[in-house]
Amino acid sequence: MKTSSLLSFSTALLLAAYLAACSPGGTHYTDPQGRITFSLPPDWQLAGGNGTRFTAPDNPRVRVRINTVPLSPRDNLAEERDTWLDFHREKGFEVLVSETRELSGGFSGVEYAHTMEASFGKAIAHHFLLVKDDVKVAAQFTAPPDAYRRHLPVFEQAVRSIQTTGDE
Repeated sequence: MKTSSLLSFSTALLLAAYLAACSPGGTHYTDPQGRITFSLPPDWQLAGGNGTRFTAPDNPRVRVRINTVPLSPRDNLAEERDTWLDFHREKGFEVLVSETRELSGGFSGVEYAHTMEASFGKAIAHHFLLVKDDVKVAAQFTAPPDAYRRHLPVFEQAVRSIQTTGDE
């Protein structure tokens, strides 16, 4: 077998294993208010008492938080995103993503990411603010720059897995 074929085969096996870990068949969680469910790979660790914060198995500085937040009839998710990003720009941080999104499950909202300073040093924070009916969800992923791209697919899959409890 050629080296390139062996490398391609090994890469395919690793990718398959990683995708299996990220699949909706992971561990299912319900937020403390019982309004949404979502999934994370089974090896992610619960971090904190309220059941909304998690850390990656290989790096405790890689964190995901998914929870419901109060929804007001005056909420404008794009304005919230823009205010948050303006705040970070003023502090000299870089905006990496700023989009309006429609997701499966009937959720719509905004996605944004920026650089930041965390307790451990430089980091990237990636956010989703989502709304469906009377449910507003805040999802945040924070990671050191060297771990961001590797763990981003897990966060994105967790966000795609969000459902309101009546839709299960």
